[in-house]
Order: sequence, then C-alpha cells, then structure tokens
Amino acid sequence: MAYLRTSDNKSIYYEYYPGRGPAVVLVHGWGLSVRAWDTTLNALINKGHAVVAFDQRACGKSDMDFQSASIEDGAGDVVNLVKSLGLREVVLNGWSQGGAVAVEAARQLGAVCKGLVLTCAAAPRYTNGAGFTAGVQQADLDGMATAFRRDKAATSLAVATACFAPGRPANDIEWVQRMFLETGPMALQTLEALGPLDQREVMKTLKVPTLIIAGEVDSVTPLGLAQASHELIAGSHLAVLSGCAHVPMVEGFDEYHATLFNFIDNKD
Repeated sequence: MAYLRTSDNKSIYYEYYPGRGPAVVLVHGWGLSVRAWDTTLNALINKGHAVVAFDQRACGKSDMDFQSASIEDGAGDVVNLVKSLGLREVVLNGWSQGGAVAVEAARQLGAVCKGLVLTCAAAPRYTNGAGFTAGVQQADLDGMATAFRRDKAATSLAVATACFAPGRPANDIEWVQRMFLETGPMALQTLEALGPLDQREVMKTLKVPTLIIAGEVDSVTPLGLAQASHELIAGSHLAVLSGCAHVPMVEGFDEYHATLFNFIDNKD
C-alpha cells in the first residue's frame, strides 16, 4: 500500500494507476474512501487513463488522528500528492465535499490543473448565507454532525439512504454506510468546515476547463449548487443526469462516464 507523509508526520493512503494523458485525481465525498470511486476507477483504467485516488484525512486507510482536517488541508494533500508523484498535468474530479477540496486544489495547482470536474459538489458554498440561497440550512449541517456524534450507526444509514434516489437496492446503501462507519472523529471537522466556506470569489478566478455534473433529484447537494457553480466559472459545462441523486457514477453509470470521458478527451 502507498502512503503520502504529511508535514505533521501523518499518512494519507493513495492508489496510483499509471496511464496516458493528464492523471485524473479522484477526490471522494465526505466520510467515504477511494472505494466510493471503484466504478469510475475501473472505467478510467480500462480506457487507459492515468488515475490517482486517495483517502481524505480520518477516512478509509488514512490516519485517523490528524489535528486538523479542513477543506484547505485536503486541498494541500492533493497538491502534495501531485507533486510527490511528479505529475505535470492533472484533471481533478471532486465529488460532494470533495468538490470543495478540488476547487481549492485547482486554485493552488494553477497551470498544472488542466481540467476540473465537480460531481454533485458541495460548492460554491454548502450552506445558505448572504446573497446565497441555493444551499442547505446551517442548522441542518449542525444537526447532521451532532447526530453522527451521538449515534453513528443509525445516522450513517440514514445519510447513505439519502444519497440515492428512492428504490435503490439495499446493498448499495449498505456499501456507502460501511464507508461512513470507517471514519474517525476528526472527519467531522471536515464536515463542519463546509459551514463557513464560501468559494464564490475563487470560482470567478478559475481559468480551467470545467465540467459540472449534477443529479436531477439530489437532496444532499441541491441542484442549485451546480447551477451557481456553472454561473460563476466562465466557460463551464453543466450536465444534469436525469433520475440520479447524489451518486451518479453508480446510479447513472453509462451517462456519467460517457460525459466524463467526453470532457477529458475534448477539454481543450
């Protein structure tokens, strides 16, 4: 297994699959792991693309006892991973909370970032605030964090269920729940960091080809977030997948990956 050492001597687990073109860096959603990307990993590898995926702080096989696990920390881990692997060109694909990480990482990477994909991203901001009403209520985010602290098993099942459109097979829900249950306490710091985060000004400055993929019936990251990101990032493309909720790479496998490959191959 491969690990990236951080400046505070902790470990970030990652997987690197060499291939052609800019490496596609997959940033999973809050509380999950690289295994959330397995369908996309297989699809990219089968197409011959270089791919990197990693477990965010306090998730999966990465260390649990980080002292800090902010969105900025996650973006810094992406940047350091790209540098440690000697990657000169990357396409970032951030899902859910990983979308906020990808936006900040794209800003830090500059010209190294050749493309940005936001999959059901918790961006440009997740909670409603001044001049922004497309997100969720701060009280709802606070309630979710509190519920995870008090009853992790029940809450992880409820959130995993909410990630999918109604009628999804129970084994898919259990798959997501298992990843939630593997998180450490510091992962909640990452979740709570979404509350005050506002990336609207950052998005206005991005000069990178951007694909925004949203689920038509996503209740975790409402469609309005994707529409707001589309308006803020000049020249971005918005794809709304019919019938999909928060896990379009599984729920809409064929359409999601066709859209992703078309962007990667034609982003210039």
